[in-house]
Amino acid sequence: MQVLTDSVFLQAAFNFLLLLPFGVYLRYFFQHKRKWKKALGLGFALSLFYETTQITGIYGIYNCPYRIFDMDVLY
Repeated sequence: MQVLTDSVFLQAAFNFLLLLPFGVYLRYFFQHKRKWKKALGLGFALSLFYETTQITGIYGIYNCPYRIFDMDVLY
């Protein structure tokens, strides 16, 4: 079970856990079947917000961001 301690797996798992409550809330808020596109867009926007914050170093307040922008995380 070495895959459970791999950093790539842990990053994906923790990103999933981070966005899970937001997804559950959106499912509750948008109960109609036609609203799934809106929920998907909001989930993508939140993920993009997290990644943008990482690449810009908290929008220019912090000079040297220690995290990197990862396109694979946007889902």
